[in-house]
Amino acid sequence: MRYGWPVSKLKPVDIQGNASHPCRGRSPNDNSGENYYLARKSNALSFRDIEECKAMCSATARWEFNRRCTGIEWSPGRCELWQVMIEAVNPAVSTCGSNHRSLIRPGICQTHHFSFTMRFWWLALSSLTSQGIRVQESEGLQRLVGNCIQPWLPDETACSARSMREMPSLPEDAVYTVEYASSPISSNGLKSLSQLLSFTHSALVITEAWQTSAEQTVPSALLFEYFARDFGPKAILPASISEGGVPMWENQAVVGWRLASDKAEWLQGANRTAVGTATGKILNQWFREVVLWGKRHPGYNLFNLWDSTDAATRKSYMGDSVCHSFTEWSLQDLFRLGADFLVQRPLCRNYFSFITDESPTKLNLTTRADSQTVAEFYKRLEPLTSQSFRDIAEFASNLLSVIKGETWERQAAAAAAAANSAVSSRRPEVVLFQRGLEDSGGGEYFRADLVKPYFGVQPRQLAQRMILPWQNIPTNIDGECESQILRTLTPW
Repeated sequence: MRYGWPVSKLKPVDIQGNASHPCRGRSPNDNSGENYYLARKSNALSFRDIEECKAMCSATARWEFNRRCTGIEWSPGRCELWQVMIEAVNPAVSTCGSNHRSLIRPGICQTHHFSFTMRFWWLALSSLTSQGIRVQESEGLQRLVGNCIQPWLPDETACSARSMREMPSLPEDAVYTVEYASSPISSNGLKSLSQLLSFTHSALVITEAWQTSAEQTVPSALLFEYFARDFGPKAILPASISEGGVPMWENQAVVGWRLASDKAEWLQGANRTAVGTATGKILNQWFREVVLWGKRHPGYNLFNLWDSTDAATRKSYMGDSVCHSFTEWSLQDLFRLGADFLVQRPLCRNYFSFITDESPTKLNLTTRADSQTVAEFYKRLEPLTSQSFRDIAEFASNLLSVIKGETWERQAAAAAAAANSAVSSRRPEVVLFQRGLEDSGGGEYFRADLVKPYFGVQPRQLAQRMILPWQNIPTNIDGECESQILRTLTPW
């Protein structure tokens, strides 16, 4: 109970053999507002369970220098994060039970105030350092847990990065290791397009390397990623096409960040490459750029439009917007801001690139001809969503067949006809959708005629290195990432 509350109205509860002690409240100073922070979450119904409040304390190492969450006071709908261990540092610690005296595991105290339940939970000091994010400013905790907006996915725990209010703040003098993490999956058996998209991903991991506090034994780590609301076919193809021939898109995407420990299982199986280091000052500057990048990329887009299949020398007319796009841009931007990156070995990623020799033309859906062009193109792609593929290369080959007008029913006939007649002079075309900027709604369509090879379907074209400004790219890099396609389904 708090100091000053009328003890006669409280009924102590027997907790671990201590039936007659309040949980805390030895002096007026115990209740000082400087000692606790009232946690808030975007969901007004949060903190119905004490476990939510305990988890928030566990995830918060400190919100000011030399301050940290050491315990909570919880009641339904309210969670106070305390900065001092009031009873746990004096003989009255026994009020929370003998097991808590050793600080081996958390202790819970509970009292009943009429029908109102209060629980006081002191977090074991030994578990704090492995679960917290270090933030520099007093409002940092609010950005972490108060203004964190979980983007769309029901089971998604990431915080969106759509404004600086939703971003973390790091000590400027701390040094962090920057890692590129990707998790491929084996290519055994047939997989639907939905499975190909759902089980491949990449991200950037920021881990404190040189700690500014001697108290911290386990470094803090954050994970940054870009993901679509739906990693199935909806991420790259229209969810449906209306009776009027208008494609309906659900390819919304967002940059998110989280404690790396929240994705421990994924990271355990991921390939992680230490790229170099960056200071907290550089990372805080990068956070501002991340917000802007996310606003410019509100929609997931699998495809590039290039003038060749070579990532190192190509001219780009339209770029993709996938998880790899974000991690590649992030590494480039961090280096520009002053990060110390030295790794020279290739960081491989996937590219899905249509090939043209001219700038694409913007289509006007208010005209019948352009509207028909869009509708017919995406109707041809619909069968891809129900097919199964052994790997990315097979998916790319089938996509190319559709673009060339060789549907599954016509492939055999087209092959025979090609052997006995002249090739049609009509060039294959591609129509790409570019989602409108955040909050603007809608989007735009662009059309381009394709030139051979039309689409990069070879393993050496599908998997290539990221183009990073500090690397000395060798003359002959053709096929250096090819094995990733042959053995696995690498991240998109």
